[in-house]
Amino acid sequence: MAAVCVPIFPSTPAFTFEYHFETLTVADGLVQSQIMDLHQDRNGSLWIATSGGVSRYDGRFINYTSVDGLGSDQVYAIAEDSDGILWFATLGGGLSSFDELHF
Repeated sequence: MAAVCVPIFPSTPAFTFEYHFETLTVADGLVQSQIMDLHQDRNGSLWIATSGGVSRYDGRFINYTSVDGLGSDQVYAIAEDSDGILWFATLGGGLSSFDELHF
């Protein structure tokens, strides 16, 4: 299991920062554990690109795979355009777009 740690150093030692971290796994509903990219959309949902599809998290997981119309289950990057359309770069399936209803 891979983890990313980002140190944050306040510019003034007088300020204290407190952060809450939560670990979410396949047991919690994540589609697959090998994460390639993360994207927070304009509505605040977290999209997680994995080697097994895409997971959307907004307090609970909703998973999308090639069965749902995604070009491939191996998703490497996520982007959102100015119209709110999400774009997923996949291995072997090219680009897939999602308009909040379907691919």
